Amino acid sequence: MNKSQLEARTRANTEFGLAIQREIKDWQAKGYSHSVACKKVEGKIDAWTNEQKALDNERSVVEATNKMGGMESGSLGNYANSFPLPNKRLKGREACPLAFRESDFRAVHKAMESGQNITIKGTGGIFGDNVETKAFSTVDPLLPPELFPSIIAKIHEHRLLDHLPVIGMSAPSIEFLVHSSSSGGPPAITSEGSLKPDITLNFTSSTVAAQKIAATFGLSWETTLDFPNVISYAQGEVMKQIIDVENNALIAGTSGIVGFQQTSGILTLAYTTGAYLDVFSQGIENLRTGSSLAVANLIVIHPGTFGAVKRQKDSQNRYLLAPDPQDGQVSDIWGVQVLQTTACPAGTALLLDTRAQRLMFLWKRLNLAVERPSAVLNITGLPTS
Repeated sequence: MNKSQLEARTRANTEFGLAIQREIKDWQAKGYSHSVACKKVEGKIDAWTNEQKALDNERSVVEATNKMGGMESGSLGNYANSFPLPNKRLKGREACPLAFRESDFRAVHKAMESGQNITIKGTGGIFGDNVETKAFSTVDPLLPPELFPSIIAKIHEHRLLDHLPVIGMSAPSIEFLVHSSSSGGPPAITSEGSLKPDITLNFTSSTVAAQKIAATFGLSWETTLDFPNVISYAQGEVMKQIIDVENNALIAGTSGIVGFQQTSGILTLAYTTGAYLDVFSQGIENLRTGSSLAVANLIVIHPGTFGAVKRQKDSQNRYLLAPDPQDGQVSDIWGVQVLQTTACPAGTALLLDTRAQRLMFLWKRLNLAVERPSAVLNITGLPTS
């Protein structure tokens, strides 16, 4: 394969990788998790990976051939700059390949045919014996260091709000009616002309006020001139920190935004002894048989607690939670999707029917309205790690 053919295949595979990324985002926009979205395009991902491996091998051959022939054009550095591969960093063999003379390869081939031992040395000054030391001048110590173009960012948790339904509001607060109870009745089989049971529906109202989570940041004018990338980074970082506070409030907030675990009327269940999976099964059952007839579709849990649940074994040293055979990961408990976040207090887990909850939004303000508290169950007493 020549250089032009390699360039064409590289461009085609890059476009293929970007198309896969767009398809994954489309599935996520439809409500699927990242792992599920990746499974839906698993065949395409495997095809891209295999093509990439083939291109890596061909690129190594082309670069070695160029080096042996004294050619500097079409180097790997040019490939890396012209055709960036999606979500891929260069490896050492790609960024700095070792090259050998063609005559050395021929000598190795002859030695293999005759069963003899042979040692060859790479070309270039880094191999010691080929170095000829001469007096020289250098300005390297006087040159300023190269500034990496991006900031090494802090890592933040995913947004819990992405897994909950929302509704817009046009005023600073919203009021909704709740059918709290029914009196009289119940309905019964009656004969013609007889009195029918009378049912009274009792309603209460609940008002939720939107709350603002906000912050400011400052950058000097000189900083923005010297390093313009810091502006976009600072904006994104502050928003991520706001999301961190939002996550904590939605799970365990006590004022302003009252989180799930602090909402009055939710179901609770404490783990005591036995298999951890049993308490999750009992919690799912309690939601289904509760007044909301809720069906759990999301478990929010601390990564340390989930790790302890996954590591529990039976008497024969077998894991109780088997990983998905397709990706080798444990992403659900009893068929309910698991969302890991450090915003959830260690040792606890939330079982939710997200269809019975609402996030009220007013521009950049929000609040949590737990429409049916009995559609939320908080498990306590679980291990913290």
